[in-house]
Amino acid sequence: MNLMPLTSKLSMYNVLHTRTRAADTGGPQMSQGGEYAHAMAEFLRGSGGAAVIDGGLATELEANGADLKDALWSARCLFTCPDLIRKVHLDYLKAGASVLITGSYQATIQGFLSKGFSQEESESFLRRSVELAREARVIYLEKCSNGSDEAKDRTKYRKRPILIAASVGSYGAYLADGSEYSGDYGNEGTLEFLKNFHRRRLQVLAEAAPDVIVFETIPNKIETQAYVELLEECKLHIPAWFGFTSKDGINVVSGDSLIECASIADSCKEVAAVGINCTPPRFIHELVLSIRKVTSKPILIYPNSGESYDPIRKEWVECSGISNEDFVSYVKKWHEAGASLIGGCCRTSPDTIRGISKSLHGGFLLPFRLRPSAAAAPFLSGEEPPPPSALPERASVATATTTTITIRVSRQGHAILMDSTQDQQQDFGVLLKQGAEGRVFVSTFVGRKCVIKERFSKKYRHPLLDSKLTLKRLNAEARCMTKARKLGVPTPVLYAVDPLLHTLTFEYVDGLSVKDILLGFGSNGINEEQLVDIATQIGNAVGKLHDGGLVHGDLTTSNMIIKNSTNKLVLIDFGLSFISTIPEDKAVDLYVLERALISMHSSCGDVKIFKAMVRYYEQASSSQATGQKANNDRMKLNLDLLDNTDARPDDSTLYIIIPSICTGSVVLLLVTSEWIGIVIVMVILAFTMNQKSYICYLVYQMLR
Repeated sequence: MNLMPLTSKLSMYNVLHTRTRAADTGGPQMSQGGEYAHAMAEFLRGSGGAAVIDGGLATELEANGADLKDALWSARCLFTCPDLIRKVHLDYLKAGASVLITGSYQATIQGFLSKGFSQEESESFLRRSVELAREARVIYLEKCSNGSDEAKDRTKYRKRPILIAASVGSYGAYLADGSEYSGDYGNEGTLEFLKNFHRRRLQVLAEAAPDVIVFETIPNKIETQAYVELLEECKLHIPAWFGFTSKDGINVVSGDSLIECASIADSCKEVAAVGINCTPPRFIHELVLSIRKVTSKPILIYPNSGESYDPIRKEWVECSGISNEDFVSYVKKWHEAGASLIGGCCRTSPDTIRGISKSLHGGFLLPFRLRPSAAAAPFLSGEEPPPPSALPERASVATATTTTITIRVSRQGHAILMDSTQDQQQDFGVLLKQGAEGRVFVSTFVGRKCVIKERFSKKYRHPLLDSKLTLKRLNAEARCMTKARKLGVPTPVLYAVDPLLHTLTFEYVDGLSVKDILLGFGSNGINEEQLVDIATQIGNAVGKLHDGGLVHGDLTTSNMIIKNSTNKLVLIDFGLSFISTIPEDKAVDLYVLERALISMHSSCGDVKIFKAMVRYYEQASSSQATGQKANNDRMKLNLDLLDNTDARPDDSTLYIIIPSICTGSVVLLLVTSEWIGIVIVMVILAFTMNQKSYICYLVYQMLR
């Protein structure tokens, strides 16, 4: 393949990157807001809640015939077989990766100098590591768009944001003696020494315009501090990731506290994600939970296969790890624990990444689904930048950083990232209301006023159980809202579901709640016309819900809003909703509404409102398709009884009821508990009459 056009493009992008960075001094200062972490959260949200990192680069290079028995390890391929590095990057993209980590882990200026290369050549190899990954991205995205039969395979090709992460290995990796797995650097492990060792390397990699700088396999606290100080001093204007390594599931490999190291990384505003890499899979879950205690930033994990590395023989010990199938089986558990960037490290392959992608996204590569405007939340494009003529004017967009990805910072105070497990109040917007299960905020979404409902963590529950329950209820609420709209029931438009932050974002409905309107009737006098209109709309809405097999679960007047612009009723808060066709569930739904009317609105004729509502409920129910006629006929008996407490079954029905009552009386005499006897009688009546709606009515009356 002729790469000259791609190389030309990349040169143009590098020029653009340099010019834009030199010109952005008037933009917002990144040290003021942690926008990098916010932008990363937007990237993850648009990627379906989780993004896939690639797998072991060196593992695949060796599998393709590369000789890595050298102090430079995989970095040796930067001058011996760079095309092979590009090929491995492409293999990982086709497997489903959305993040490519460059081949610079063990590439250091000092290491290249020791091999006889000049300073200029050494720096060019570092830049080349980023260029190879960018070339792979361009080739892949062009392949996605060329319309060929191969490109139609959505398990391999799908245009999506792809981030290039420039790898920075620890000082121990340069030593090539396995000390990155011990963190013991002897007398050389001082803060200033480590900063001086990494400084120029870091600057050169940043000049190559990656999307992210990733500090990998960090073994101790002193090197963590060195990286943070370098980021603050060098002002690279590129987000960074920190990946620590552990061998006991508690501390980093040096014995330093993981929580302390993660806290140092979290304190740096240039850091967009914190996590774990090159660590056995069996430790990952607990490590993720530990990191969540000290950061609200996205958590990345890319473990190794669990095999042991022999630094003397410079090879992995066979049969000491786990299979691909076992590795992938952990993925959902890690994601539920809080990890949102998931991939593989040493001894993992494209097959591993394919399994991770399938576990997270069902095997199909997801397109980037959230496309906010320039004035909306921070945005990571994950694509090559546009030509200069396509760039927006600086006056119209506040551009914090322009590298290969464009990070745009909102001036409108968009909701920022939070860690729901810590129950920390973050700025989602203006707090509107707080209940037992969640908080409701007024905010903006893509320039529109919206409501954000956040389900927060419950401290009394086990973290894993809490995460599963919260996510299950979040998804259930979203599904019920969507189903209600399909049934023709007015509900707020659902904009976004965020499984990481446990939030629903939906339309802001401008209007008064039915509760406020009815309370106003109590103090200012009843508007009969409006009262009938409200009862009509409630009956129609609830009738459509129940006919569609959806039970609201919390039918109170607080959860009904009359929209100002249309004067139409909108049902809100489907947090307790569920799918059910059982008449008893529907009866309880009506009972909750009646109790709400009696307890709050007795001054404006609660019984009258309820009877009117039931009448229109019946009309809405009977208007459904003929395929549901049998169910409607059963419901009609129930509704007649609800509307008229003097209603009785006709004479023909009594011939069936009377023997049943006699049988039930005998049962009552034999059962010591009166309530158990009543329940048995009700069941006998229901089965004898073959009228499920009658048991619905009896349950309703018993609850009264």
